[in-house]
Amino acid sequence: MTIRELSDYLKLPTSSVYMLIKTEDFRGKIATKEVGRKSWFIDEERLERWVVKQQAKKRGVIYGYM
Repeated sequence: MTIRELSDYLKLPTSSVYMLIKTEDFRGKIATKEVGRKSWFIDEERLERWVVKQQAKKRGVIYGYM
């Protein structure tokens, strides 16, 4: 998945995606590996779970207590 594809998926500017990839929360939860200058290996299943969890945090839902 390229940075552009991830940017489109997350609906974030590419600059924000670069900063997000460098965060410990993202890298610790998502399998990421830089493949080229603008391409990354990202486990899409884990990415989807991370997105769902982030949305739940915004709504104030605690995982495991839904």
